[in-house]
Amino acid sequence: MSIRKVVLVIIPVILATNYFYNVVLPSNKIVRFPEIVQQNGYTSEEYDVVTEDGYIINLFRIRGNKCKQLRRPVLILHGLFQSSDSWLDPGANYSLPYLLSDECHDVWVGNSRGNYYGRRHTSLDPDNDDKFWNFSADEIGYYDIPAMIDSVLNITKAAKLNYIGFSQGGGSFYMLCSERPEYNGKVNAMVGLGTPTTLQLSIGPIQTIFNTAMKYESLFYKLGIYEVFSRDMMAHKLINVICVLSETVCHAIITSLDGYNPDSHNEQVYQNIIKHFPDGTSLRNLARYGQAGSSDRFQRYDFGESGNMERYGTREPPSYNFQNVRVPVLLVQGRRDWLVNITEVESLAKKLPNLKELFIVNDPKWNHFDMVYSQNIKQLVFPKIHGYLS
Repeated sequence: MSIRKVVLVIIPVILATNYFYNVVLPSNKIVRFPEIVQQNGYTSEEYDVVTEDGYIINLFRIRGNKCKQLRRPVLILHGLFQSSDSWLDPGANYSLPYLLSDECHDVWVGNSRGNYYGRRHTSLDPDNDDKFWNFSADEIGYYDIPAMIDSVLNITKAAKLNYIGFSQGGGSFYMLCSERPEYNGKVNAMVGLGTPTTLQLSIGPIQTIFNTAMKYESLFYKLGIYEVFSRDMMAHKLINVICVLSETVCHAIITSLDGYNPDSHNEQVYQNIIKHFPDGTSLRNLARYGQAGSSDRFQRYDFGESGNMERYGTREPPSYNFQNVRVPVLLVQGRRDWLVNITEVESLAKKLPNLKELFIVNDPKWNHFDMVYSQNIKQLVFPKIHGYLS
């Protein structure tokens, strides 16, 4: 097919998608975290967190109306392609932040650089400065998480907080403790929900995306592609339009990403997910996860031999040191997780020096994204988390 024919096909698709998204589907306009929380009967506080390297990230606090006295603060961080909004998608009776708030935990919900709530910087413009996107999970662990921990502790005057990380939000926490071990002293307990370190046994389309980003990273840069999966991008709008027009196709898109669990969501949850997923990150971050699928080492981003010598002083990127992760850890894992294989989590469990338990969810169909989106969290996962943090 000639370039002219491709253009003649693409332009009408773009125009039609924009029309449906902006005119026919006005309800699909972005609703921010505080508004969602308010709609579900809770209140929230919003803070700007500035990292040491200048990224500005939104941090939210959820307030219920049932508790006179709050427990220890708990900071919750999402996974890749997500934001703080993702935690709210199952609804008020099922979402982990609401469940924790109802039990009087002082709930703080974080974000990572590059997503909808992390596209600001003290000196860089994400739309015009490519340097803004020179990050991966390494920087999220080294800069973003400690900045949020310090903010929560400064505001609450608590000595320590609890931490819950899903997927990237958990893996980056291990990076933090490895590289900045003083933060072990600021965290009382950690819960890792489907947390990746290596991804050699990962399967499915998301791993294919990682591998493609790794293989063609330099080519994408030449094409000017540094940011991926922003909510404002055409692909995100197109998925939203498809999901409203066809429930069947919408379900097929979402369920193809992970092990199939037909008992996890109702139709409204699917519609909520697609409003917030995928969310933005950097191409480098995807490439780093591609590297994690081809190495048995939990290591920093690989710049190539010469780049590694310049950046790290070694030919290979340094490995993260699990022995520095001294925080008590509860690992929670599903058996049908395509992205984080249970065998690799069992290997991780042996490396963590202060592991309290590896908890396998009592549902053989429990997959990776069920940790955030399942409407069975309240029965199958929350009692374990609440008991551990209490």
